[in-house]
Amino acid sequence: MRTAQNSNWQRIMGISLKILAFLLWLVTTVFSIASIYFLYQISLSIFAHFSSDLAVGTLVGYIVAILSAFIVMITIIALGEFHRKHSGTRESWTLFAWTVAIELLILILRFVV
Repeated sequence: MRTAQNSNWQRIMGISLKILAFLLWLVTTVFSIASIYFLYQISLSIFAHFSSDLAVGTLVGYIVAILSAFIVMITIIALGEFHRKHSGTRESWTLFAWTVAIELLILILRFVV
């Protein structure tokens, strides 16, 4: 009887961790997409400090946005696959922490620059 309760509890915890991992992946995906815009704004701000040529500044912003969009797309797919295979492991949670830290750093950098 006791082992049946433990096995049910472990199954519930396993499902709960997988749901939590999926929700965290979804949140980091939304933050990653928002960071594309923030990186675009950061590049425009930095370029505005050094030049007054609007056309070149806009071009630089677009290039940064396109490159960061490719990086974000690759990252979303790679993280999704990694978390699908390694859900609930220490490596998975560490990767979540690093992802959130980098996205928060981009957000903070946006308001500093």
